[in-house]
Amino acid sequence: MDLFGHGFTLLCFDEDVDTAPLIEAATERRVPLKLEIVDNDGTANLYKNRLVLMRPDGHVAWRGDSLPKDAGALIETIIGM
Repeated sequence: MDLFGHGFTLLCFDEDVDTAPLIEAATERRVPLKLEIVDNDGTANLYKNRLVLMRPDGHVAWRGDSLPKDAGALIETIIGM
């Protein structure tokens, strides 16, 4: 919970996943997003996916094992555009 708060947080449980498209899409849309690489098997097992996008209130906005092809559409969906 200490990782969440001001903006969206992308939890990444596999540092080999390319997260740049989502970070770029958020930046282009002025959506605060920070990346947190998490190296904790217990936490990874709780979320069951390699990527988890958290809302500022701590709820899961999206999760998956790879980013969708249109990262911009994902950002627009989670902010209600």
